[in-house]
Amino acid sequence: MSSDNKLKNFLKDFDESIVPADGLDYAFYGVAKTDTGYQAIYSTERIIAHLMEEDMMDFDAAEEFMHKNIFDAYQGENPPIFMDIIPEEFWK
Repeated sequence: MSSDNKLKNFLKDFDESIVPADGLDYAFYGVAKTDTGYQAIYSTERIIAHLMEEDMMDFDAAEEFMHKNIFDAYQGENPPIFMDIIPEEFWK
């Protein structure tokens, strides 16, 4: 079973209303409880790094691709949450 299928099964068992982001198992970060239910959380940093490494995109192209082709792909109730991780150095 692929890791993407394992994640989908985990999320389905956790709460059937969670909408997983297809093909982004490598960027899965956790689950959040919101007013409408549970939502899967994905790391934008991991998505960009993956696009840069696997698809040989530079940072700007990877970020633009993520915004246009990933963020806009999920609508409706309980869509995935895409989280920017703020480096610890920012808070010091």
